[in-house]
Amino acid sequence: CITNVQAAHLEGLGTIDGVAAAKGELFAAMRDDAVRVINYDDPLVRRLARQGRGGRIGFAVSRSGRRYHPEVRVTRVRSLGVAGMRFTLQINDRQQRLTVPAVGQHNVGNCAAAAAIALAAGVGPDAIVRGLGRYRSGDKRLRLRRLPRGLRVVDDSYNANPASMAAALNTVRTFGDRCRRAAALGDMLELGAGAAAAHRQIGRLVAELGYDFLAVTGQYAEETARAAEKSGLAPSGVMVCADTDAMAAWFAGLMAEERMRSGDWLLVKGSRSMRMELMLQSLELLLGNASWSLTEKSNG
Repeated sequence: CITNVQAAHLEGLGTIDGVAAAKGELFAAMRDDAVRVINYDDPLVRRLARQGRGGRIGFAVSRSGRRYHPEVRVTRVRSLGVAGMRFTLQINDRQQRLTVPAVGQHNVGNCAAAAAIALAAGVGPDAIVRGLGRYRSGDKRLRLRRLPRGLRVVDDSYNANPASMAAALNTVRTFGDRCRRAAALGDMLELGAGAAAAHRQIGRLVAELGYDFLAVTGQYAEETARAAEKSGLAPSGVMVCADTDAMAAWFAGLMAEERMRSGDWLLVKGSRSMRMELMLQSLELLLGNASWSLTEKSNG
C-alpha cells in the first residue's frame, strides 16, 4: 500500500516526482500473487498503480477518488472533535455508519487505507468495522494527554513533514471554541532547498488558524516565527527557543501568568530527530506532577 506521495525526504530525493519514483519501486517489484492497495485520492499514487503485477484493491474519501469506483469508499464525514471522526464506510456493496476514536480529517483516509489492506488480506467487512471502532492512537501520534494544572496536550511528536504538520494544526483547531490553542513546533527536516519556504508556510498557517501562542526551535525557527507574526499572530505570543528546555520554561511561564489555563490545548510536533517529546517531559516536571492519558482517565 502506498498511502500518499507528499513533500518528505526531499533532501535525498530532490522533488515530489523523485519521492513518487522511490515509492513506485514497491509496486514495480511486486509478484503476480501480490495485491496493490491504491489510494485513488492521490493522483500520483494512481499513476504509480499502473506499473507492477498482481491484483489491486483501492480506497477513496474524496469525490474525485470515488469516481474510480474503488472497493473501499468513505462518505458523509463529520468531525466529533476530541471524540474522533464519524463517517459512512462502504466496502464493496456493504455500507456501515461508524465512529472511530481517531482525531483529524486525515485519519479518515488512514481508516480507509486500513480497511482496504484488511480486505486484501481476506478480512470480512464486519471484522473491519469492529477493528476500526477499537482504534487507539500510537505513542507520539496524535496522542491526547492532560498535564498538571489541566493543560491538554496533543502529542504528535513522532515525526513531521509539511503535510502532516498542517493536518495536525487543523485537527487541534476543531477542538472547541472556548479555549486557547498553542503550538510547540520543532523543525521539519530533510526538505532540501524548499525547507525555509515550507517553514514559512507553517508559520502563516498557525496565524491563519487563529492560534494564540507559538513556540519554535531549530534551524528554521526564525523563519516560522516571523511568518506567523507577519500573518497576524501577536509578537507577544511568539517565542523562538534555543532548545526544548527553554520551550518548556516558556509554556510553564504562560501557565503561571494565566495567559494559558486549564482546558487550553497545546500541540507538540517536529521531526523525529528534534525529539520534541523531551519538551513535554520538561514541561511535566515544571508543572508539577505526572500526566495521564485522556483516554485512560475517561475509562478509569
